[in-house]
Amino acid sequence: MIILPLSGIVLLGASYSIIPTYYHKLFNPKVIRKISGKKQIVLTFDDGPDPRYTGKLLDLLCKEQIHATFFVVAKKAQQYPQLVERMINEGHEVGLHSYEHANALFKGYQYTKSDFENSMHIIKQHGWKIRFFRPPWGHCNLFTSYFAKQHKLTMVTWNVMAQDWKKSSTDTQIALKLMNRIKDGSVICLHDAGKVEQAPEQTLKALTKVLPYLKRKGYCFRGLDFI
Repeated sequence: MIILPLSGIVLLGASYSIIPTYYHKLFNPKVIRKISGKKQIVLTFDDGPDPRYTGKLLDLLCKEQIHATFFVVAKKAQQYPQLVERMINEGHEVGLHSYEHANALFKGYQYTKSDFENSMHIIKQHGWKIRFFRPPWGHCNLFTSYFAKQHKLTMVTWNVMAQDWKKSSTDTQIALKLMNRIKDGSVICLHDAGKVEQAPEQTLKALTKVLPYLKRKGYCFRGLDFI
């Protein structure tokens, strides 16, 4: 039996997941993490759809006449296809956020392969056209990029977050972070679902203040489909 020293185990783990994660997050030129253009920004949402919050968010976006990109969890999309249909019908872009929101850092080849296959099967069943993929937490392994390419998906990360998933985050804190962090070219990552009960409600409250503010500042909300 071969026993690897601790340093070997650490190196193996780093090569499998940590290095790919940071490469795609920070350096890979084929990954979208910001856009070009003065006063151009992209608004994105992860982890949904959720029947408690996604509809309210769509109502707000409709009121403000803003288009966004929703990175949906395929298993949830299968449960609530009417919400995904509404996103598409109202002019929003829909992207993939994995099958069940598992962390790629701890998943192997076969799981990663099945995750994409199961997701794309659901997407094709409903006739949805999806071009973009965001890995949960932005975490990747050696096979993530390979299977994204196999399914003709462009990987997207972000360059603005407001920690809106945290239990301790208030709508005021989220709003202030967004107002202070957003600038030309921002790809903003927020959430319309999550493990923390009521967290998306705080995001919704924050956006009622932030979206009109950004419009007054002259920002234009673009879709990833126009990049």
